[in-house]
Amino acid sequence: MFEFQRRNPYLGPDGWPRSAHFLSEADVAALAADEFPAGTIRALRAAELSKHLLLLEALRRAVRQRPGSHGADLLEKASAVLSEVQARAPEVVAEVVALPHFGLWVASCLSQLRAGTMHDRKPASSREVGHLAAFAAVSALRIGYRFELAVPIRRGCVTFPALGAALVGRPTMSGWARVRLDRRGATVRSASRVVSLPTRAEPRARTADRAWRPAARLRAEVGGICLSAILETSDPFLTQLSPAAITRLRPPRIVWQQQIEAAWQILVSGNRAVAAGLAAVLTTLVPLEKPRTGDLISATSGWAWGAIAMSLPPEASVVAETLDHEFHHLVLAAAEDIVPLVREGDDRLYYAPWRDDPRPASSLLQGTYAHLGVAGFWRQRCLAELPRNQLQSEVRFVRARAAALEATRTLVNAQVLTATGRVLTLGMLRVLEAWRQEPVSSAAETIAAEISAEHRLRWRLAHRDPDTQAVDALARAWLAGPEQAVTGLLPPFAIAPYKHRLRLDLFRLLELRYRDPARFTRVLAEETHERTAALLTGHYAAARDGYLRLIASTGDRDAWVGLLLAEYRIAGVLEFSRERPEVIADVHDRIRALTGTPPDVAALTAWLGLGVR
Repeated sequence: MFEFQRRNPYLGPDGWPRSAHFLSEADVAALAADEFPAGTIRALRAAELSKHLLLLEALRRAVRQRPGSHGADLLEKASAVLSEVQARAPEVVAEVVALPHFGLWVASCLSQLRAGTMHDRKPASSREVGHLAAFAAVSALRIGYRFELAVPIRRGCVTFPALGAALVGRPTMSGWARVRLDRRGATVRSASRVVSLPTRAEPRARTADRAWRPAARLRAEVGGICLSAILETSDPFLTQLSPAAITRLRPPRIVWQQQIEAAWQILVSGNRAVAAGLAAVLTTLVPLEKPRTGDLISATSGWAWGAIAMSLPPEASVVAETLDHEFHHLVLAAAEDIVPLVREGDDRLYYAPWRDDPRPASSLLQGTYAHLGVAGFWRQRCLAELPRNQLQSEVRFVRARAAALEATRTLVNAQVLTATGRVLTLGMLRVLEAWRQEPVSSAAETIAAEISAEHRLRWRLAHRDPDTQAVDALARAWLAGPEQAVTGLLPPFAIAPYKHRLRLDLFRLLELRYRDPARFTRVLAEETHERTAALLTGHYAAARDGYLRLIASTGDRDAWVGLLLAEYRIAGVLEFSRERPEVIADVHDRIRALTGTPPDVAALTAWLGLGVR
């Protein structure tokens, strides 16, 4: 049976770990510096393989404890085949067990067991557990080892991870099929159909059987660094990474291949260290449908280590940025599996400059590390970009650099990191501080600052929740006669998941203005209200007056964002000295509620001592 003990950060020649997992301070310092030594990447890969083995053993023990369990019998039969293949070709089993398909499958089974939603008498539960047979079958088929196993059918299909899918019945069909390899060849047989299977390691191997759909593989090589990944659309677990996952059996491979080739050229020429690390980590791409908004979406999971789910934007540079971004998420997820980076017990929520929702410390660290990668990517693009694209690259570099730097400082000051977490974060801080000294155009700085200001204002108005009694006291003090300033008496606040949901219209227009000026001009003329158009075209006094009228007439929460941005631009600053827009808005709303009449915003702001300085 498998060797389930935890072993080494370095894989042996047979593909299996060799001793206890650890990351040295030098490993962590390299990751903080956006460097990825081959030994460190091997350490992370080995830890993830060990994690999969431990999770499988946990599943086997949990299922075995259930009296008369059909699932236990399924697991043992599949494990027996894996053991036989491992004895002959350990590197093959190591590669199969390390797949992201395996990690997400076993984590899903354990999650269902713990939640009490998996019952042995339910056919669907048996199919979940019995999916191990598909991994065993892939291993055996790859070396030509003779076997026979029951494999689950879902929607008329039997999926073989990273190998392909066999169409064995109608799309409504579920149940079991028999997969076998004997001297006559490999087949999977259901009650209605027999499908021939390939018997060698090449995932794109074809058979004469049209019901066999081999997994599509993407490949790109530049400068001796080769990226090779399965384009996965049939796996029942990996497609759960996003509700937008494409589940067609024939994905648009040619389009993906072209974009991956172009993106790989950018990655390798820009940062060989990142490209080499990504090539060693990425095994699977899960294509996602393009959202209606046209935005890119992407996702990774520590349970599916080695997989990146993403929609496909038309620009190769954005494909490259996304791969870089998600690679950093995978690296940090594996590092956290070896050593904790954030102390337990901190339930506070924090501002992340790239998110519209507040984040716990662990998620903030993940996002910060990913944005270190994004900043590094656009820093390199600034050096290589053609003049017509220079401004876009500079803005993206400045935004990612500023966001990562702010979040890094937040984490350092919050005192929530372990000793290893501090080594990582302080190392990131040194890199980002050095990058902060690198010159960019004043136009890029201004554009990035305005977008950041809009995001910060909108986030604070949506999530900061001032104490209700203190807000009421301020409102009543104003009504009693606002002769005395109240600076220093501002109410405490909590962070709410969403106190208010604010629109993204202004944020999208600010981005569109520098990314696609021609389209921005059309949208501004055809779809945008005059007050917002005034703000975006530099008529700040007109914009301020328009937003003031909207607040006075309706109390529109979104209008505060535009109003305050206009005020900042009139004052000639985009740096916040006193960031309490939520207090102004809440006190204003409370006065209106008490009297039926809105107070003068400028006078109230001055009284509260929260005007622009």
